[in-house]
Amino acid sequence: MEFWIWILVICATSMWVYWDATANKIGKIEGEGGLFNMSAGAWAAVTLGLWIVGFPAYLINRSRLIEKAKEHPQESIFKKGGIAILAFFALGLIYITTPGFAGAVPRCNSGDVVVLTERLIADIPAFQELDTSVSIHTHFEVSYDEAADVRRCSAFIRIGSDDERVFFEISWYNKMAGEIWVEFTE
Repeated sequence: MEFWIWILVICATSMWVYWDATANKIGKIEGEGGLFNMSAGAWAAVTLGLWIVGFPAYLINRSRLIEKAKEHPQESIFKKGGIAILAFFALGLIYITTPGFAGAVPRCNSGDVVVLTERLIADIPAFQELDTSVSIHTHFEVSYDEAADVRRCSAFIRIGSDDERVFFEISWYNKMAGEIWVEFTE
């Protein structure tokens, strides 16, 4: 399953947990301890933040929580507001974790670009045959074409103790998958 589909599932199930908990009047019961004595918002937050633990825990304990809620009903004053807040956080989670939602191509000195240029340099046969170290450093942006979403960058290749300036471009190879294309130019 695609990564972004998992993110949507996590967000949808956390909103369902909040809706279900408030509809069944599940909430934190004052004076009672326990790991599962949480408000509807806390259940939703745990589901959103730690889905692999939070969602199964809610489902496993749901019938017991509903029974307790019949004895000690908890009204949520933020039912609609809580869903809106969860939706806001869910959209934020989708935005920061799904590369296609991220917008512009990564910057010249971003971690992914630095690692990729280091790999490209290491794979050049002429550099592999040298008896000295070869590295790339000091990545910086020369220009950015917003319409084409292409960054023109520069860096220095260190061969032994000498630095040679190189230029490269970054563009999307597959934006929705977050895959970039780095090509060295003149």
